[in-house]
Amino acid sequence: MFRNKKFKTLESLKLVLFFKLRDVSFKTRISFYSSYDI
Repeated sequence: MFRNKKFKTLESLKLVLFFKLRDVSFKTRISFYSSYDI
């Protein structure tokens, strides 16, 4: 039970990290394109 819980927490953390990284890359891409446009 504890191990399963830990595993789930790890998975959720991975998901959160993945989405955060994706969001950051998306924002940097937007800023890059906007600076390139100017």
